[in-house]
Amino acid sequence: MNAAKRGRPRLGANLVKRHPLNMKATFALRTQLEAAAELSGRSLSLEVEDRLAASFLPHDVVFGSEETQALLRAIAGVVQVVEASTGKGWTNDGQTAEVAYQAITKILPTAEEGTVQSDVSTAKAVIVGMLHYGLFDEQTTKAVVKLIGAEAEEEQSGLYPQA
Repeated sequence: MNAAKRGRPRLGANLVKRHPLNMKATFALRTQLEAAAELSGRSLSLEVEDRLAASFLPHDVVFGSEETQALLRAIAGVVQVVEASTGKGWTNDGQTAEVAYQAITKILPTAEEGTVQSDVSTAKAVIVGMLHYGLFDEQTTKAVVKLIGAEAEEEQSGLYPQA
């Protein structure tokens, strides 16, 4: 007599057994994850797993060389400062997008130079802009001001419009 096996069927050779991970999230985060899962065609669990696994990838795999990573951070910092200065996002305001574009072009490498313009001066300009628009918490602001001191006041490099 051939009795049917009971229980869940075995996983195929190419599938990995998943183990439960219990977690809590804010309503806003869950809503974002659900929307992302729907767009990607994955379940909510697989969307969370995929995003969490991606966070463990080495930065050079995701963002390239150290120089490329520095440039991307500088661009992100410039955009953040520009958005703070205009009070609008670059994706939904043409004027903010234009200011961001102009600021970004000032830090991009040119064909003649072949390198990113003074990484130190770019970093200082972005930090000063972030200080100017209050983008750091109080503790970070104190640490940054202590670190770069009076230089911060003198470094207004023209990258950002005045508030």
